[in-house]
Amino acid sequence: MIEAGQPNRTLVNDPPFSGDKLGIKYLEPYLAAYHLDVIVIQLGTNDLKRRFALSVVDIANALEALILDIKNYYRHRELPKIIILSPPAVYEVGAYKSIYAGANAKCGELKLAFSEVCAKQQALFLDSTSLATPCLQEGVHLTFESHKSIADHVLRLIVK
Repeated sequence: MIEAGQPNRTLVNDPPFSGDKLGIKYLEPYLAAYHLDVIVIQLGTNDLKRRFALSVVDIANALEALILDIKNYYRHRELPKIIILSPPAVYEVGAYKSIYAGANAKCGELKLAFSEVCAKQQALFLDSTSLATPCLQEGVHLTFESHKSIADHVLRLIVK
């Protein structure tokens, strides 16, 4: 297992003050460096930040571009199983309230859009919104229990 998560990682934009965090740019070195049987991607939450002003369609299109990049990379080799997790719900509270203003309203639409992209691209889809809840005080980061729930469901998809 290669864990490649980074704070502020996005599908669409390089966040200011955070260096190179764009998921599409960051993916290829991992594809080149490792033999992968499964690729699990959970991106999209940071793309919901108000400052990016992205629509659900913008974010879903970026996910599709990422999946297509993976498929293109493996064009002449066996494609790993691709599992996409929807961004979990975002509560607009606490320190992140203004940063994620409007995000909660987009989460349901984004879940549906990600599901449609996965169906079109033949990737497995896992709805994180039904499995996980963020911290009630700050509204973005997942609780321990939520991480465990997601991990259990991802494991089931991997061994399927």
